[in-house]
Amino acid sequence: MNEERNCHGEEGHCQNGRSCKNKGNSCDATPLTSHRREVLGLMAAGGSFALAGCLGVFGEPSPREAPIVGIEDRFDITFENEEDTIEVAGNENLLEAGEAQGWDLPYFCRTGFCGQCLARVDGDGHELVHMTINKYDPLDDRAIEDGYVLTCTGYPRSDFSLQTGQVGALVVDDDDDDEVDGTIEATHTIDYVNERWTIEVPEDQSLLVAGEERGFELPYRCREGWCGQCLAQVDGDTRELVHLEVNDYEYLDDAALQDGYTLTCQGFPRDDFSLESGKFAEEDWPGGSPP
Repeated sequence: MNEERNCHGEEGHCQNGRSCKNKGNSCDATPLTSHRREVLGLMAAGGSFALAGCLGVFGEPSPREAPIVGIEDRFDITFENEEDTIEVAGNENLLEAGEAQGWDLPYFCRTGFCGQCLARVDGDGHELVHMTINKYDPLDDRAIEDGYVLTCTGYPRSDFSLQTGQVGALVVDDDDDDEVDGTIEATHTIDYVNERWTIEVPEDQSLLVAGEERGFELPYRCREGWCGQCLAQVDGDTRELVHLEVNDYEYLDDAALQDGYTLTCQGFPRDDFSLESGKFAEEDWPGGSPP
């Protein structure tokens, strides 16, 4: 009896404040876990067990009561872009873990749909990351096997390195049959400067639509190429970098095109370039500000 503790005081009551009919008998006086307190409360309400005050009547938790796999595990994750390695718990998604460090990681919807938080791990994504939701169409089994994952719904299952900012990497798949008239649809790398994103834009998609699909709030109004509200500027001669399908904006003449001004609603990329949106009311507009 020296190794056992009697949970009853001199007056025959459990020290945890609950009465017990096992007066005089020794029982485990270990403090109740939160789960057992809940069970005891339920039993007391139902009056099903007379010995609810003594913990010895309960066995080990059933499998469904066991912790979810990974919650107690912690993994070393190297965020290569941020040049740092941090410890991330198995129940913490990669996006929130990085944000807790004060890092400005890319994201938009946070629900596994938009793909803005796309990242790449140094291994098979199936083995290294558990994604609770994956509704991003380009992120199929083959892409995950190549290491692409979503940080907003991705939870670590091992140690690994991670490259963030991969949005647009899966827009074009060289192995897919995208041939039209014997040619493959070309894409170009566009750096949206104000939005701080670089994405791949196919030649048959306007700069406005491409940005909107990634969640960018780009300025526009008519979408027909005449109002000028979507005016932007590229880092080169627009005539060499962008195909303007319609240009009915009176201020966008040859001199302005040569200076890089373009319309995102009617502009289709023909090369890689950087683009600054929101140029409609720019003070240094050639020949004077547009109305």
